[in-house]
This record gives sequence, structure tokens and C-alpha cells, in this order.
Amino acid sequence: MAQYRNGVLMQEVLLPGNVPVWIAVPQHQGIDGEQVQTGANNPMPVTMAGGIGQGSLYGEKTVGATATAIRIGSSDLAGRQSVLIVNNDPENDIFVGFDNAVTTANGIPVYAGQERLFKVSNITLYAIASTPTSVRVAEIK
Repeated sequence: MAQYRNGVLMQEVLLPGNVPVWIAVPQHQGIDGEQVQTGANNPMPVTMAGGIGQGSLYGEKTVGATATAIRIGSSDLAGRQSVLIVNNDPENDIFVGFDNAVTTANGIPVYAGQERLFKVSNITLYAIASTPTSVRVAEIK
């Protein structure tokens, strides 16, 4: 369950080995100037420091009950520095891990209607969901 801690909306998640950590629930400033929880009706604007390099790729991926490599094409984009995962589904969460052993119990959540940016270096990200879920992926150079 999410709760405010030091003025920030936080959610407890368990890392592998059942290690509890608190992560910030994405929020951003709405058009009225108030803080709103990011979601399907309130997408968070994404800003890339340094911009997006030539040769970056983007596309759609379906994540289901079997761990799926998060990339466009048959292999990770050479020289990619970040991977943006946007969960456009209004109801289903996905869970991201650093190998194909990721599960809904140990993965990093990307909640319905939210996105996460992962800085990567020589690693394939995998995702899993309890229900087939369409996500958008950008491999960024």
C-alpha cells in the first residue's frame, strides 16, 4: 500500500531475497499546478538529459506470463544507454528484471499507465505480467 513519507508518496516493494525497499510513486505537476499521481489519465512528461541519439529505436512489445526481452528487434540495440518502458495498459502492471528469471513477485513494477526509464550498460531487461499487456519501448542511444 502506498503512503506519504516525508511528503513523498511511497510504495513498498520487495527485491529478490524479500528485501523491502520504498520507491517513490511517480507524481508530476498537473496543468492546474497541483501534484497528481501519474497514471493512464495523467501521463508523466518524459525529459531526456542529453537528448536522444541518432539510431535510437522505439516500438510496441507484448508482455505476458513468460519473461520477455525488452528490446526492439531480435537483439539489444548496440550502444543503447537507456530503455524507456511505457505501460499504456489502464489496468495491468508489468514487472521488470535483469534476467529471464523475473517474476511478478520479484520484478520492479511498472504500474498500469506509468513508465520507467532504465539506464543500462550491456544488460538485457526482461518483463513479465499476469495478463498479456502491450507496452511501448524505446531503446535510446
